[in-house]
Amino acid sequence: MTQPGKMPTAAAVSAELAELVAESAERGVLPSVLALARRLGIANTTLRRNFPEAVEVLTKHRQADRGTPTPAEPTSHLQNLELENRKLRTRNRELTEQIALASSQIQQLSLEAHHLRVELHQRTAITTIATPRK
Repeated sequence: MTQPGKMPTAAAVSAELAELVAESAERGVLPSVLALARRLGIANTTLRRNFPEAVEVLTKHRQADRGTPTPAEPTSHLQNLELENRKLRTRNRELTEQIALASSQIQQLSLEAHHLRVELHQRTAITTIATPRK
């Protein structure tokens, strides 16, 4: 969720995009819109709405990488294991990032819910009755 006034500039988006593409090529993974949004500190949908050209660039990179021919079958068992290991590491990294994001969103929602409950109690002048101690 982007707070008002915290929108990155087009130059900042372009710089982060170039950096993300370079790092992704180094690591051998596909760059994603979600990764760029996280780097910029904005929501995925905000990035898609406000910077469609950056999303288009990432989409073209992903399509180009998928379009490159990969060997149908590795030539040896060792290469097969290495390929599978690379895929699993990439998937593991993606899932770890998603869990971290989900966890932070749950924390944020919990805090907001607490603040809303407190505000509701204050506005309705409800007094909390404590349970008697025995």
